[in-house]
Amino acid sequence: MTFFVRPALGALHADISLKPGDPVSIAIVTKLIGPGMKTSDTVVFYGFGGGMDLNVSKHVGIRTAADFVHYDMFSGLLNGGRNSVRFSVGPTFRFGPNVPN
Repeated sequence: MTFFVRPALGALHADISLKPGDPVSIAIVTKLIGPGMKTSDTVVFYGFGGGMDLNVSKHVGIRTAADFVHYDMFSGLLNGGRNSVRFSVGPTFRFGPNVPN
């Protein structure tokens, strides 16, 4: 087994395009995001993560990982930042001259 930790720093971008169907919804959406009913936002996120690799053979392993990030997307529409947690499991493949024996 090989354990690891890692920092998380990056950018998130999202586009919203709404198509409300009734006059009340149209009035609310127009007031919130404008008459075009489209908006976008790009924000920085930060966090940390870690996990472990289960080394099945010299070239193949199984990785389990968890990541936590914080971001403040659409701060003009939403109140406060959001947190996100991601879990993943999958294969890893190692190749090349620097693979340990």
